Amino acid sequence: MNQRRYCAKARSLPGSNALYSSSTVSNEQESLHRYSDWKKDIVDVKRMGDRIISIKFVVERGIFHVISTYAPQVGSDEQHKIRFWKDLESLVQDIPSEDKIFLGGDLNGHVGREVYGYESIHGGHGFGAINVNGKTILDFSSTFDLLIADTCFKKRDEHLITYKSGMTSSQIDFFLLRIVN
Repeated sequence: MNQRRYCAKARSLPGSNALYSSSTVSNEQESLHRYSDWKKDIVDVKRMGDRIISIKFVVERGIFHVISTYAPQVGSDEQHKIRFWKDLESLVQDIPSEDKIFLGGDLNGHVGREVYGYESIHGGHGFGAINVNGKTILDFSSTFDLLIADTCFKKRDEHLITYKSGMTSSQIDFFLLRIVN
């Protein structure tokens, strides 16, 4: 099948209620998503650099913050990593505790299988061993009561792996949810 890659920006299409988003799509089929039903519920969009974006929705069941992230890679400059985590902390810290948070993205760290000290936010079903960036994810999640949803369900390793290159496999994409009563 002939495929092409579109740029990584979502935008409204002129004269329609559709949102066009990045993805690899076939020539025969364009990737369109209806958003007219929820467009009216968006009350704020915050972008922090090119690695964090947050959309705030107000609906009948409450206020939801959907945050998409792309953390600097392991080999990146330490200052970039520090800036990313400070920006993300600042964003999450400003969200009232009664609001719901859905944070997803490539956090470029390994939270591993071990849960010692993180039982309240790690379900024990991660992949591999923890690394330094994974510890940062665990500490961040613990600080803001964010459950690492990916670790709550037992899955085969091949279903947990979100990055594979040669003999290297890892789980670096995570979905974090605010723990609410």
